[in-house]
Amino acid sequence: PEGRTLSGLCIKEAHFLNPIMLNTAWEESTEVLIQLKPKRKAYEKQTVWFDVGITTQANGQWTECFSATIRTEFEDDSTTEVDGGTEKRLLHEELAHKKQLAEKACTRPLNHHDFYRRYRDAGLCYGESFQLLEDIRWDGMNIATARVDVTSGKHHLDSLVHPAALDAALHLAGAPASNGLSEPMPACVPSQLSDAWFSPQAWSWQHPK
Repeated sequence: PEGRTLSGLCIKEAHFLNPIMLNTAWEESTEVLIQLKPKRKAYEKQTVWFDVGITTQANGQWTECFSATIRTEFEDDSTTEVDGGTEKRLLHEELAHKKQLAEKACTRPLNHHDFYRRYRDAGLCYGESFQLLEDIRWDGMNIATARVDVTSGKHHLDSLVHPAALDAALHLAGAPASNGLSEPMPACVPSQLSDAWFSPQAWSWQHPK
């Protein structure tokens, strides 16, 4: 909305269903349909959550490629929301708690250069601008953490999150998938995402004392 500053995006769940196949010939071009549907409950005065869908049409066939439930956050949400920002606060507290548990569990450091060498050996050659994960750590099982420095001017765009930073977040799946780099990096394609929060600002949420 005009006059409001976007502060973040929460993804309750997202499903990557099919790739978007782009035909190079004009007469066989691919049509992409993006839908945004509000999910407003009867007692709500304004929409908080939205259903997002991406569908393509090629060669006379429609294919559902992506679906998600998202929530947009604005800097003035606490004063405009019906609940005074309670839902937003509870969600952030839950995410902060999960982050703290993950950081506590992940005590095994993984070398940055070794990490991306494993990807290169698997055929995924990320350039320097995309090798953004630092302080990579693993819990020895299924959880991994890392940091991305987004203070560099090259990562500033009008969009909410720079594509390279978003792509780097998906790289982290390689840590548990390769058993902490002790095994070859498998070919991983993301299929779903849940309980994610994206913001152009660094994480600063703190639990109330």
